Amino acid sequence: MNWLRPLGLVAAMSLSPAALLAQTSIAMPGMRADPSQPVEITSETLNVNQGSQTAIFSGNVVIIQGDIRIGAQIANVSYSSVTSQITRILLEGGVTFTTPTEAAESDRATYDIGDGALVLEDNVLLTQGGLIMASDRMVADLAAGTAQLDGNVRTRLPGN
Repeated sequence: MNWLRPLGLVAAMSLSPAALLAQTSIAMPGMRADPSQPVEITSETLNVNQGSQTAIFSGNVVIIQGDIRIGAQIANVSYSSVTSQITRILLEGGVTFTTPTEAAESDRATYDIGDGALVLEDNVLLTQGGLIMASDRMVADLAAGTAQLDGNVRTRLPGN
């Protein structure tokens, strides 16, 4: 990721403060989720705790919801005791998030199903076509198809 630092510095020096703020918010039309879609989870192990309405999936976890695919080593799933629907997923270890047009990775993430909010943290790398962005944190609104990157944002734009 160090190769992005000089590019970020040059880009930052050539942009106005308003443009810098605009650079961290991007449209992500392929990164949309429908909370009514079923959620499929596969893993090597599963440990369910009915008392706390949680389930821990571990080992090569893959989560699919519509066109969204999330991978991680551990997924701690919280679900409603009334409806049994998943409300939140905490992910750790090599988190990957892919859609047909975007891909992101990080060390950990939180996915609030009902709100359509996905927060990736620590070593975030986002690719969208030829655009590559890295940051400390990315907050994606999966209902709106937008994302905000914060903390050490570095961008690599495609050449001609």
